[in-house]
Amino acid sequence: MIGAFLRMSELTDFFKAVEPGAGKALGRFLEEARMKYELGMKELVHRPSLSWGSMHPRL
Repeated sequence: MIGAFLRMSELTDFFKAVEPGAGKALGRFLEEARMKYELGMKELVHRPSLSWGSMHPRL
């Protein structure tokens, strides 16, 4: 069913219809996920490293 949604507004409306307040909760969840993804990509994935120890000095 979720694959049928083409726009964020349609998905948000669906969540609102299922449970009051769920549309806002979905928005907060997706914003947090975006921030965590961007941080992970910048700080971990694309950081040059030669070993696990170079990622964290205590390792």
